[in-house]
Amino acid sequence: MIGRGDRPGGSARHVPVLLKEACEALGAARGGAFVDGTFGAGGYTQAILRANPVNRVVAIDRDPEVIGAGAALAAKFKRRLTLVSGRFGALVDILREAGHETVDGVVLDIGVSSMQLDQPERGFSFRANGPLDMRMERMGVSAADLVNEASEAELADIFHFYGEERRARAVARAIVERRRTFEVWRANPIGSLIALRRFPMMFGLIGVGVLLQLAHDALPATWTYYTMLKFNWTSADVGYSLMAVGALTAVSFGVLPPLVVPRIGETNAVYLGLAFSTLGYAGYAFSAAPWMLYTWMVVWSLGGIGGPALNSIMSAQVPADEQGELMGARASMDSITSIIAPVVMTGLFSYFTSSAAPIYFAGASFLAAALCELGALGLFARTKPHAALAPAE
Repeated sequence: MIGRGDRPGGSARHVPVLLKEACEALGAARGGAFVDGTFGAGGYTQAILRANPVNRVVAIDRDPEVIGAGAALAAKFKRRLTLVSGRFGALVDILREAGHETVDGVVLDIGVSSMQLDQPERGFSFRANGPLDMRMERMGVSAADLVNEASEAELADIFHFYGEERRARAVARAIVERRRTFEVWRANPIGSLIALRRFPMMFGLIGVGVLLQLAHDALPATWTYYTMLKFNWTSADVGYSLMAVGALTAVSFGVLPPLVVPRIGETNAVYLGLAFSTLGYAGYAFSAAPWMLYTWMVVWSLGGIGGPALNSIMSAQVPADEQGELMGARASMDSITSIIAPVVMTGLFSYFTSSAAPIYFAGASFLAAALCELGALGLFARTKPHAALAPAE
């Protein structure tokens, strides 16, 4: 096993599990030929090679990235380390090809490692978005291929025998029923929006999201300029304030919604969140002293109550098999907005702090953010979406 962030084939940042015990059980100090059947970050291999200068190791791994990254280690130990891309299930054949009829010991650390889990593009993680790949060897049939092409019976067998899923046949049947033919015209931001036009409320809700993203980006785009210019803050002062913003955001997004939303309902939570955000940005714009910024920071952070509720409401408007398209459309629009917003917000700050402006107003970007939040509130009210969670009785 390796720690999060370790690089395949490089030096492990922590001692692998039972490293000392494994080397003692192998008798690595006595010298000989050994096999590391799950090379990974190379922790066991290095320990074995260092236990005795005559030790040789045949290291095997299914992941080609691991083998490639292990080249530096192989060069370090020259002819004592042989790296092989393969599976330890073919151990006998691999050893014969490497010139070994017998070895003095074999070590296996079986299981998926964080090297695969921490790379979203590998498709193993439940925590991060990424393609549905899940191929250790990076070749052959992917999990996406199986989900989209395998028969209902094949899927049911996979879920039953490998996942021990009791409702394997029901899950397989649901997947097959919800398959849709891929259409190139939908594989872009505009195409995704067009595909969602069947749901009248979605354009209004996505518009709300765009306005919220535009307002949100005012803070990272102009906060440092604003506070340094208006309050003569140092870089340390700015850092402390952003630390406070981060801490309050974590509380408002992670702690408050589960406590507040079930009591007032998702729709009211969105209204409340937008109202707090509007007041917070306006407060930033007109703050006359640093302590006021920190006061309004608390009010602004309460806007986090509405974010999860808005996401839930948007999901409730679209069938389960089109959630991915919804998320793709939202992510695309947010990305486009995040390209435009810094230009707009820094432009406002620059103009209203220059001699060309009709009035000097350093908080122009935050006032614009407040107006965006207010516009989002009005657009949400006009859209009148149905919520998945009503207020508790």
